[in-house]
Amino acid sequence: MVAGITAAAVVIPKALAYATIAGLPVEIELYTAFIPMVIYAILGTSRPLSFSTTSTIAILVVAQLAVVAPGRGPNELIVAAITLALLVGAFLLLAVVFRPLSTEHPEDETFPGLLIVRTEGMMTFASAPRIKDRLWALIEEANSRVLLFDLSAVPNIEYTALKLMSDFEEKARETGMTLWLAALNPKALNVVKRSPVFTPLGYERMFFNVEEAVEVYLKAKKGSGISD
Repeated sequence: MVAGITAAAVVIPKALAYATIAGLPVEIELYTAFIPMVIYAILGTSRPLSFSTTSTIAILVVAQLAVVAPGRGPNELIVAAITLALLVGAFLLLAVVFRPLSTEHPEDETFPGLLIVRTEGMMTFASAPRIKDRLWALIEEANSRVLLFDLSAVPNIEYTALKLMSDFEEKARETGMTLWLAALNPKALNVVKRSPVFTPLGYERMFFNVEEAVEVYLKAKKGSGISD
């Protein structure tokens, strides 16, 4: 409660000031100060990431509004600002979907038969079902035999998420898919070791980092003929 009140005492005056900079009604910045936070609290995956209004974005918005809607009234500015926000979001989504493989992103390297998946933020009862559904969709698309789950950006895993992970591992094993885990931080590792999912995994399917797991996979594929 105290943290929320303190954050609001800082964010609200800033939002009002940035609305003035952007040339928008002050209530618009109040929406942008709170609505994104609520949405990300429900759908977000990264605990360190924060959402708030910034002076830089306000300046960029007013610069663009001056170009596309010069001398317009508040209603036209609001419509233009909303359109700008939607366009920026659409381009960001396209950038994620169509980002090409390159030497700048070695994590994008592909290995036939190996599906590498990375998630961010604490795995909870709210995020785990979405992660599970997304994993199944990726498995069906990739048709791989080994799923390597990179947990380097997961600070902790709740019990409900562990239960779903255990169920997922069992069902994946029934379909011929093998689950591997990599880059668990000490807290998440201790939780996994005390959970049912550790029994089928063991240390043999848990790795210090993704690079080690990939190396083991390639050696196993070459030596024992893991099929693609």
